[in-house]
Amino acid sequence: MEYTDGWHNRYRGANEINSVIAVADKFLENEDYENAFIVYDAIVKETLDNYYMVHDEGEIAIEIDSAIEGLCTCLSKQEGNSGNRLKI
Repeated sequence: MEYTDGWHNRYRGANEINSVIAVADKFLENEDYENAFIVYDAIVKETLDNYYMVHDEGEIAIEIDSAIEGLCTCLSKQEGNSGNRLKI
């Protein structure tokens, strides 16, 4: 994904990230927290690796926030010290 060349590409990059978040959201809806976590985590890690290369990164930041909210939801849905909670 190219985020750095003009406003159009920033919006396109944010839309691409949003489409991946939709996959994670679907896992979350199906209570598949482990796979949702994997997708949300990948989104956060990959976008943050390139975050400072983006000019006017507001659109990307909104998507990162959505992924972080998803990570928090995955964590909150795990019970006690279950194996899945510890992975997350």
